[in-house]
Amino acid sequence: MREFGVLEQWAANEYILPYQQMMIRTRGPWFVCNGCGVVIVDRIADACIVPGCSGRIVELDRARLDERYAFHHSFIRSTQTEPLPLAVREHTAQLTNEFGQKYQQEFVSGMVNVLSSSTTFEMGVDVGQLKTVFLRNVPPTAANYIQRAGRAGRRKEGSAYALTYARAFPHDQIHYHEPVTIVAGTVPVPQINLANTRLAQRHANSFLLGRFFLLAPTEIATAEALFEGDPSSAARFSKWLDVESVPLRSALSQILPIEIGGDASGVLASAGNLMHEVELKYKAKLASFEGQAAELRTRLQAELTNSGTIDRRSAALHDHLTKLISQLRKSRLIDYLASEHWLPSYAFPQDVVRLLVRESKLADRLRLERDAEYGIAEYAPGSEVTADGYLIRSRGIDKQGQELHVEGYRACSVCNNVQFSEDLKTLSGACQTCGAPPHNAASRARQYVIPPGFTTDINEHAEEVRFGRLRSASPSKIFLIAGASEQSFLNHPDLSGVTTGYREDGELFRACSARKGAPFRICLVCGRANDAGQKPKHQKPWGLDCPNEKFSHLDLAYRFRTDTLQIRFDSVKPQPPSIKDTAFWLSFQTAFVGAAAEVLSIPARDLDGTYRTQGSVDSKVELIVFDRIPGGAGYVHRVRRELLSILSATLKRVDICRNPRCDRKGSCYCCLRNYYNQFQWEQLRREDVANWLQQWLSDLATPAAASTA
Repeated sequence: MREFGVLEQWAANEYILPYQQMMIRTRGPWFVCNGCGVVIVDRIADACIVPGCSGRIVELDRARLDERYAFHHSFIRSTQTEPLPLAVREHTAQLTNEFGQKYQQEFVSGMVNVLSSSTTFEMGVDVGQLKTVFLRNVPPTAANYIQRAGRAGRRKEGSAYALTYARAFPHDQIHYHEPVTIVAGTVPVPQINLANTRLAQRHANSFLLGRFFLLAPTEIATAEALFEGDPSSAARFSKWLDVESVPLRSALSQILPIEIGGDASGVLASAGNLMHEVELKYKAKLASFEGQAAELRTRLQAELTNSGTIDRRSAALHDHLTKLISQLRKSRLIDYLASEHWLPSYAFPQDVVRLLVRESKLADRLRLERDAEYGIAEYAPGSEVTADGYLIRSRGIDKQGQELHVEGYRACSVCNNVQFSEDLKTLSGACQTCGAPPHNAASRARQYVIPPGFTTDINEHAEEVRFGRLRSASPSKIFLIAGASEQSFLNHPDLSGVTTGYREDGELFRACSARKGAPFRICLVCGRANDAGQKPKHQKPWGLDCPNEKFSHLDLAYRFRTDTLQIRFDSVKPQPPSIKDTAFWLSFQTAFVGAAAEVLSIPARDLDGTYRTQGSVDSKVELIVFDRIPGGAGYVHRVRRELLSILSATLKRVDICRNPRCDRKGSCYCCLRNYYNQFQWEQLRREDVANWLQQWLSDLATPAAASTA
């Protein structure tokens, strides 16, 4: 249409279809209703086709046509006024602070008139006279809704609107039918888990670093200023902690919460040790970039010696690495220490992985970070990421100067337990917990690595965003690999026959395979990934030939520690089914976690669950609930206290669905189904869970009622 002049160019990559280029022909005359004004081409007698209209149909001649459109708003707007293009930008955590602020100011000034934002706009961002907010889903809580809708109407001029699109998700549908609870609901008192040692440590680190900076002879504002030099300022900080340990311990004792246990000595020692670890990681990243730049300089020298000229592409690759080195060194210190989890950052502590964008024009505007639990899938080699109007592909693991440690694992799909070993052969037989043989690719012995980060290919340019992108691989279920000891399980005071085991640093494991369950093919020398069928000879992500032609078959994995709660129903009557009834346990887990979030008034994604056997395949099953916040947000403690109320809410959720068409032998979006379990919908059946809970909880209440009587 551009070649034939149908479309006219409006701006760069923007085209319009002029109304003069459009003509609509009909075989017969047009007709118009003299009552409601509807225009039709097929007349049925003289009656208007619009229900409830008593007008008559008459032919639309030229005089009536001119009269009709003389003051027609849409006609005049599209034919006599200039087009109003939409300048759309995103405002998310994927942008660097500089570009985020730039788009925000352009929006305030009117240069950008649509700003697509993430939850970053909840945090008191003032964009001036904003009249309309469109929410693409119902926010998790009333507090979130107030924050997001409150972006509009912050000035007195005119009316403001907040339009919310309710998706076909349980949360959205519930609040669509009962909007008062989200629009004008009560905001619960925020709760912070003071026993979160990781959170307390990072705030203590902030306090100690502030004290140290007061004594520093010069300003320390960048990563380079802290970590480089002999001795480095980071090393002097650790030494200062030892020298001033007595007054620092006294000061820390006054600010540290008693809930974390122990004295200030451990916190003081950890501050120095953690700073040393961050310094080592910084120097490893710097050495990695400098090593890559040295390789390119060698290539440039060879080109100059052999041909007397330097290849333009080689020079560009070297310039890009020089830019990456400068960016690392000039990183704002507070931002760098927060990203390395040494200082507290926005929200609760989170472990993140990054996608290193090696294209020069994007390297200084994008900050692609993702929770490591999801990043191992969304940033995995071969995945496509959209950011700031570009489509970016991950092509390998960013080793960051580290060696990739390969370990074997076997996740049993029968009992949901995991075993690990350096020797893959020891895992190749039956499951060491339940004795079940491997029966599919996912339950066979495999190898994994924990990626420090991911990288693009410097030779591959980002594309403009298209309407669709390649979906990332799906990560595995989450497995508990270090839970409460047997001696720590306690009888629940309100639920006879139920025992619970709590651990504040339980460890969980999640893996990610490539598409269709195949392992990734990773070069352990440079981190480059290769697709099956491609030649083994390849280039490193920074553009040089890699001498290694062997690719290891690996999964990607994430291990994290957080608060975990194991709930056992060993002595309740009737007993729940065995783990062979996966539909029951998956349905129970889903309903329980949803009910817990509802009872505790927290976002549903802040809690999660899984289940496993306590031994053989025929042994009893335990339900596992954990905080999704690494280090714990205190939710699991509350689940333990409110267990009876949560089980009652679970029964209500599976017994009576808000959707009258929902089959008890299945489920729907209003009870168990959601976006995250969409591949397990066929197994979500609420009837069996409802029957078991009804019988158990009713039998539990009967003796108490008789005693009271």
